[in-house]
Amino acid sequence: MREIDRMIAELNENYHTSIEDAFKPHLDAMLCGDLSFLEYPANASTFYWGLAVQYLRTNHIKGAKIAMSPQRFVYYLKVANVLVHIFATNLGFNMYVGRGQHTIMLLDNPTEVPFITADQPVINIAANPKEMDPPQRFELYYPLSPKKALLLLEPSSEFLPASSTVSADLAHFCNLRMAAHSYQQVFSNSPEELKTIMHELPAFLSCL
Repeated sequence: MREIDRMIAELNENYHTSIEDAFKPHLDAMLCGDLSFLEYPANASTFYWGLAVQYLRTNHIKGAKIAMSPQRFVYYLKVANVLVHIFATNLGFNMYVGRGQHTIMLLDNPTEVPFITADQPVINIAANPKEMDPPQRFELYYPLSPKKALLLLEPSSEFLPASSTVSADLAHFCNLRMAAHSYQQVFSNSPEELKTIMHELPAFLSCL
């Protein structure tokens, strides 16, 4: 029974590790500015699945906690890990089969304002973090490093930049959006940018 209890406790994290291991070659390629792996169906399917897991493994649980009664949330937590993987598989499949209907691009950030990340590593940049209603659009932003980020957008998206090379203002806007969707933690290699985000975030949220 002790071994069974250990497996139950570790199974979800071990499964996440296996997904991240499969996703890592695509992450390494993106950090080098390469999206050519998307030309191969097997690689593309693994990529969209991994992206969906990164998006859902934290944000879904937080949203459910707000929407559910405390009693229902207790029951939900018992099956949340399983549901997250079911939802991630469905979302990854839908992004894969619809991959011709969105624009996917890498952003290069040569500025002194680094991209930040958070405990919600992939966000729907088109969603309002203050609203519980389903967003009208599903468009993903995923900072990969202080100098690289991924965008998955609708072709007519208001967030589609004129160039893949971002300005300091656009990098800072992406950082504010990332921080607005975070749960409890935001991460950066720049203390100055973190201080600026902390100062400006309340006003940014009030304008959404």
